[in-house]
Amino acid sequence: MNANGDIQHITPAARRLLDYPEQRPIDPCFFTYVHSRNLQQVWHDLAAMARQCKQQASWLLRLRTGRGHWRWFQVRVRNLLAEQNGILLLLQPLQQA
Repeated sequence: MNANGDIQHITPAARRLLDYPEQRPIDPCFFTYVHSRNLQQVWHDLAAMARQCKQQASWLLRLRTGRGHWRWFQVRVRNLLAEQNGILLLLQPLQQA
């Protein structure tokens, strides 16, 4: 995604994790998928990355799936703004008990 939180590219694997079929369009704003209780930390870290000082972050957060459910993910975030003009998010779903 870019520094404004707009999704620039989503892999087929990420689409499957989030239950969004390939043919279904997605909202380009990453923040629409983040649960409201997790937004403050996400905004804080992304703002720090946009200023080019924070290089990585890790979040435990809920993301809205294509079925309208909330699912927990561990998200590793890398600041690639200087190299590739973007921020990379790596999603790992948490196992449901």
